[in-house]
Amino acid sequence: MMKNKEEGERTSQKNHEEEARHEREIRRESAKIQRDVYINNVPEFGHDKALKMAQDAANEYALEENAKAYIVRGNSSNTLMIKLAKAFKIDKHKEILNSRAKGSTLEKIGIDYGLTRERVRQIESKYLNSFDKYLKYNPDDFLNTICKQTGYVSFDHIKESYEDLSDIFVHCLKKTKAIKARWSDALNGFLIGDKFDYQQFEDSLKELPDTLNSSELEVLITSITNKFNLPDEAFNSLKNYVLSWYNSQAGIFLRKTIQNTNIYPIVIEKYYPDGIKLFDDFEMKRFRRYVSELFRDVILPNDDRAICVRIIDNTVLCGRGKYILPDRINIQPELLQKIHDYILMSDKEIILYSELFEQFRNDLLENTNITNKHFLHGVLKYNYTEEFLFRRDVLHRDKYSKLNIRTAIEEFIRGKERVVSKNELREEFRGITDIVLHMAISTNTNIIRWESGQYLHSSFLLINQADKERCMAIVEQNMLDTAVSAQKIFEVFCDKEVDFLSKNNIYSYLSMFGVLKFMIGDEFNFGRSIISKKGIEIPNKHQLLIDFISEYETFKISELFDYSDEMGIQIPNFEAFLDEISDEYLQIDRDSCAKKSLVNISSDTISRIENATIRYMHGKGYVVLKKIDDFINYPEIGLSWNVFLLKSIIKEYSTGLKVIDFGAKDWRKMSRIIVEADRGFDTYEDILHHELQTESEAIPFKDVNEITKHLKRQELIGKTLPEFLFEKGIIRTDENGNILIC
Repeated sequence: MMKNKEEGERTSQKNHEEEARHEREIRRESAKIQRDVYINNVPEFGHDKALKMAQDAANEYALEENAKAYIVRGNSSNTLMIKLAKAFKIDKHKEILNSRAKGSTLEKIGIDYGLTRERVRQIESKYLNSFDKYLKYNPDDFLNTICKQTGYVSFDHIKESYEDLSDIFVHCLKKTKAIKARWSDALNGFLIGDKFDYQQFEDSLKELPDTLNSSELEVLITSITNKFNLPDEAFNSLKNYVLSWYNSQAGIFLRKTIQNTNIYPIVIEKYYPDGIKLFDDFEMKRFRRYVSELFRDVILPNDDRAICVRIIDNTVLCGRGKYILPDRINIQPELLQKIHDYILMSDKEIILYSELFEQFRNDLLENTNITNKHFLHGVLKYNYTEEFLFRRDVLHRDKYSKLNIRTAIEEFIRGKERVVSKNELREEFRGITDIVLHMAISTNTNIIRWESGQYLHSSFLLINQADKERCMAIVEQNMLDTAVSAQKIFEVFCDKEVDFLSKNNIYSYLSMFGVLKFMIGDEFNFGRSIISKKGIEIPNKHQLLIDFISEYETFKISELFDYSDEMGIQIPNFEAFLDEISDEYLQIDRDSCAKKSLVNISSDTISRIENATIRYMHGKGYVVLKKIDDFINYPEIGLSWNVFLLKSIIKEYSTGLKVIDFGAKDWRKMSRIIVEADRGFDTYEDILHHELQTESEAIPFKDVNEITKHLKRQELIGKTLPEFLFEKGIIRTDENGNILIC
């Protein structure tokens, strides 16, 4: 016992002597540093300031060396908090480092404290070196204490441990080279050590989706924390960081930095699941409103076309001018492959989308959401854009093909070496529309219209220069004033050019007209079976529309509009156009017109139609046309009954009934009233006046709102009452505010 006590006293004495010796060395070294700093700074700062700077430097060195000795002696339980606190016995230095931690520049701090920029850097560097030395001697102790053995320390934990020194601690840890410490904005803390793949973690955050809902957000954060083995306390920091990238709208999180090109699909997904109609003024106004509702401060291009072009880049054609998101396409891979194989095995160089749609119509309509040729075009282009060449109406098996539908039709007619009918062309180019066929033929000078619906290639005509000169002379000699009809010219040729007609098998004025147009089309104008002098506007643009429909017994109104768009012809009043062609055509449904010869009409038939219509009037003498929804009492006329057909027949054939328009004069809507011709109703105003008088005599109207509801029920008005009811005094109020119908 005595021996142990003596040994302990000797050890203590030895340690005391060692500490005293170390303290003496520190004082000597501090004095040396003080002398050197003083000598170096007197010329620049003067005696007093240089002396203070020397004292500060000596004190810093003494504190640093004492701390090192304390650590070396094994007192690692002393935390870095104590070391940092001891280090700042000079308050100004603590303030300086705190300013640096908060982002102030060396220059600004120097100005604030009356120091040079270099001196501020020296002060900061001293403390950073001290921090590094502590970590170098105690890396494991630091990780175990600060990071709780997880390799992650949050800013909240640092703040809790280091209080007013938190910012300085974070600043030093960001700058340290003693251990690998990486600050993460996403986790609001440090990731420490070599095992964590920080780059992969950052990349995973860059790949966050543009949109999230609440449940997806939780799943996403959980998956990231699990993937990188992050502690539970990192979850909320990561979640808050991710949320800072998003704006929340109606339960959906949308990235703040989302580009317009990424915004468009989100809006289409939410509001246009079945596709959006592009290049449509009304639809683009709605689209802009939807973008504003979802993204508020997003600035869209002023030009709608620029928006449409960007939408097309990320969507698939699904209708005429209509586009849908790719993930809305619903087609089985097996059926898509079947269509692909059909294309490859076809003996045609070009295939119409309409042919492909007709070939697979049943499968497409029953098993996919592809309901038209345009949608099929879009789906094929989306899947095989690198394999085939896609043009407006046709697909080319050879991606580098120079053919088009116009040249393909010409080659087909040439290959037959005879007159070819329109039905043959439709059979070869299955699904081709009249508009495409008409455009291909009318713009190809080598295709001659032989008869109605028949065509011949010009290479089979037997024509020489002498023939051409004689034909031109005959046309010029028989042209009265400015023009001559094809019938007249044919009569002359039958008299004077029998051989020419015979060798070319010309037996009608239509064939003659087509041949002359091919021969001397550069010298005269040809249109609507009229040959006129150059410079005379025959046919005019309006007559081109007449020429277009004249080849057909029935035509689609929508295709007529397509043709007018192609030719740059406006049809401002289609009702007037229908009236103009009513001597030959009837509108037989919403989108079709047919020649009168297809309708079986007799005086007895008209009488039966009039009687069936009068039944709907219930004694009033008039009925709104769209209220007639049952045609069981109407006679068979060879066409299916509908309100469009009924309107056309009454306008053209009836003497006992007549049609009065009201509201917007839109041929697509049934804003029309059928009235008995002898009831004295000549205008829409007459009918409304009579309706209101009759009703008010039975039960007086209480107010204008009641009048509006009554006329709406009768389908005689749209949303509001016509102004003329008030302007002409039909609706008035007395001095007591009662409604009067005058």
